Amino acid sequence: MSYDLEGAKAFMALSRQFEKTGLSRFELRRLGSIGNAIEIQIEEGYGNSEAVTYLIKALHAVAGTYEKATASNIVAVIKKMESLVSKM
Repeated sequence: MSYDLEGAKAFMALSRQFEKTGLSRFELRRLGSIGNAIEIQIEEGYGNSEAVTYLIKALHAVAGTYEKATASNIVAVIKKMESLVSKM
């Protein structure tokens, strides 16, 4: 199995941008746990693209639970993640 550590690092850097959305530590964990699952898929050479697709949908679902302004900030980060993943 080939590992994509650079891709995982790039994704991790994007995940850290959630911290700038003003969410509490607990709220960040909700997004972070999904982000970690995506990172693992990327690290393992984009192991399962279907899994990544569903995990990104899960991030959008969590974003939808917040007020519009916060959700918009979260979605902006998710879109960057989607762009990164689409290039892999």
